[in-house]
Amino acid sequence: MTRRAPSNRRPALRLAGTLSCLGLAGPLLLAALSWAPVAGARESDRGQPANVEADRVEIDRQAGVSRYYGDVVFTQGTLRLTGDTVTLRAPGGVVRHATAEGKPATVRQESDAGDRVRAHAHVIEYDAAGDRVTLTGEAELLREGERFAAGHIVYRPSTGRVEATRGSNGERVRIRIEPSGPGESGGTGSSQ
Repeated sequence: MTRRAPSNRRPALRLAGTLSCLGLAGPLLLAALSWAPVAGARESDRGQPANVEADRVEIDRQAGVSRYYGDVVFTQGTLRLTGDTVTLRAPGGVVRHATAEGKPATVRQESDAGDRVRAHAHVIEYDAAGDRVTLTGEAELLREGERFAAGHIVYRPSTGRVEATRGSNGERVRIRIEPSGPGESGGTGSSQ
């Protein structure tokens, strides 16, 4: 995984305050607060404040689209989504689609049971209606005891189903399943 070089951090664009100042808090704030893409995500995450840090933001209230540029970090409770750019599509105030792009873009979140799901790829797309997180380009998904790496990964949050396919560069699918420790059920070891 490529690490970003440390940068001089700009002041965070605090989502609620910034959008309120612009008269845009309504639909887009509700959209941000209703997004929880990972299976079994903490219920409490939805009620937590959403924060966005970015170098620049473009908001089209009428279209329900907000775009964030420049080392973007979106956090809400245990959810953390990062990318060079992040686009939220929220017609009617509910996030229907989110896209993070970067080298890499990342997402991570914990469930109420404490299970963690982490992923990175060049592009991460969340389709709420389709219950699908799509990872494209040097994609990797890690969840308790399992690691999937491929050119293209589709993760279904509600069921935990994973589909991985060879990338356009010929990168084959790679899976690693850690052995269970004493007293654990299968697939709950740590993932590296």
